[in-house]
Amino acid sequence: MTIIIFDARIGATELAVQSYTMQIMHFVFTFSFALAFANEILLGHHVGAGDFDAAYHRLLRTLKRGIAIVMIAALSGALFGQQILGIFSDDMAVVTMGALLLKMTLLIEPGRLFNMVMVCGLRATGDARFPLKLGVIGMWGWWVPLSWFLGITLGWGLPGLWAGHDRRRVLPLCHYVPTMVAPGLGTTCSRESRRRDG
Repeated sequence: MTIIIFDARIGATELAVQSYTMQIMHFVFTFSFALAFANEILLGHHVGAGDFDAAYHRLLRTLKRGIAIVMIAALSGALFGQQILGIFSDDMAVVTMGALLLKMTLLIEPGRLFNMVMVCGLRATGDARFPLKLGVIGMWGWWVPLSWFLGITLGWGLPGLWAGHDRRRVLPLCHYVPTMVAPGLGTTCSRESRRRDG
C-alpha cells in the first residue's frame, strides 16, 4: 500500500502503469506461490518423519526447477510485454514504461521465488518467527526507504521503485544462502523445534 502511495505521488500515468503491469505479473506470481506452498507440504512430511536430508535435497530440487519455470514465465512477459499492455491501454507512455518494468522482472522474480521457497521451507521446519522478523526488517528498513530514495528523491520514477523492490531481496539472501549451503543449520533448528514441541 505504501508503494502505491509512492506511485500516486509520481503521477497518474505511473499509477496506471503499476496497475496494468501488476495484472500481468500475477500470472508469474502464480508459479512462485504454487511451487513454494507445494514444497512446504513436502518438506513438512520429510521433517515430520525425521528425514532431514531428504527435506534438504527436496528444497534444492524445488529451487532449481522453480527458477527455470519462473524465468520462462518472466521472459514471456518481457518479450511480449508491449503487445500484452497494448490490450489494456492505447497510451504509448503507459505501454513503454510497462514493458520496461516487465523486463525488470527477469531480475526480480528469481529472487522472489528463492525467498518464498526458503520462507515456506523454514515454516515447514517449525521456524516461522525468523522469516517474519526478516520480512518486517526488509520491508520497512530496506524496501520502503530505498524505493523512496530511488523513485522519489533521485527522480527515477516507477523504475526506481521497482529497483528498490529488487534490492530488497538482497537482505534475505544474506541469510538463506548460508543456510542452504550448510544444511546442518536447518536440521539443527528442526531438531530443536521438535524437541521443544515434544
